[in-house]
Amino acid sequence: MKYSPDWVLSIVCSVITKRYVEANVPIESFTTSFSASFETIYDDLTTSKLRAGVEAEMRFLAAFNDENPMKIVNAHIFNVVTYSKPGKKRKLKGIFSNGISPKWTETSIAKIINPLRYSSFSLDLIQA
Repeated sequence: MKYSPDWVLSIVCSVITKRYVEANVPIESFTTSFSASFETIYDDLTTSKLRAGVEAEMRFLAAFNDENPMKIVNAHIFNVVTYSKPGKKRKLKGIFSNGISPKWTETSIAKIINPLRYSSFSLDLIQA
């Protein structure tokens, strides 16, 4: 099977979360649309997996109890797209590798929540 990289799954879930919060549309419409868009590249980005990822992000944001949770989501999207590790810029295409190519191992939903936590705490430290 062709599995999506963890950072792609994380960004897709965050973008769906952002669109769901900002629009008055059922979450299924966003997860179905994104799943259909990625079905030719990755086998694991199913509607149910995307929904589970979005629900996990929403639970985390609700537990964080912030006035504006979308600033956390926006910071997370920016950090994940821009950096592969703290201080190291992400390269999408190299000589021998491609950053968006399918992987051989599946990414769990728990693994995509950790970068969101890091983004939220680093954003909290910057504002303090």
